[in-house]
Amino acid sequence: MLLKRLSTKLTLEMISSGLVKEEDREVYEYGIEVVAALLINFLSSVVIFSVFGMLLEGLLFFAVFFPIRTYSGGHHMESHLGCYILSMAIMLIFVLCIRVIPESGYLIISLAFVAFSSLVVILLSPVEDKNRPIDEVERKVYRKKSLRVLAVELLAFAGLLVLGQERAALIISMAQAVTAVSMLFALLSRIVNIRRKS
Repeated sequence: MLLKRLSTKLTLEMISSGLVKEEDREVYEYGIEVVAALLINFLSSVVIFSVFGMLLEGLLFFAVFFPIRTYSGGHHMESHLGCYILSMAIMLIFVLCIRVIPESGYLIISLAFVAFSSLVVILLSPVEDKNRPIDEVERKVYRKKSLRVLAVELLAFAGLLVLGQERAALIISMAQAVTAVSMLFALLSRIVNIRRKS
């Protein structure tokens, strides 16, 4: 609600100052609301990473997660608050996993995550969610882009392993795994909803 009021207020100010046309009001309100929510999530995540002394690890996670998530689809929460709470929970779990997983387990775990994620993305991408529908044109474009992003990330993953940077490779695999789980959750939710209606 707070973000909605903020976006409405800012849009009205832009309309009154002549920067935005009245007919474009809804577009700007939605855009401001989404950007504000993303910014709050990002800054909160940066705070969490910084508190635990893992800022670089967190930024690497974002660098991998956002591109593959954008084009592969997956679950979207119905409210910004729900999205925020889920995002913070994921960041805390990420930090905990990096701290708990022993170095001896980096390689095998990262390989398992990458294999799982790659299979999900290749077979299912993009996955539509009821809160983020996509049309047929978007589906074709997103599929191509998601596979390209996956290929680039897999090359980066392999390169890091060759260079002996198994911790960084693990972070890449975890970001991809979060995306894959989100995709599967969205798919299962859609199947459940279809069965309920039938």
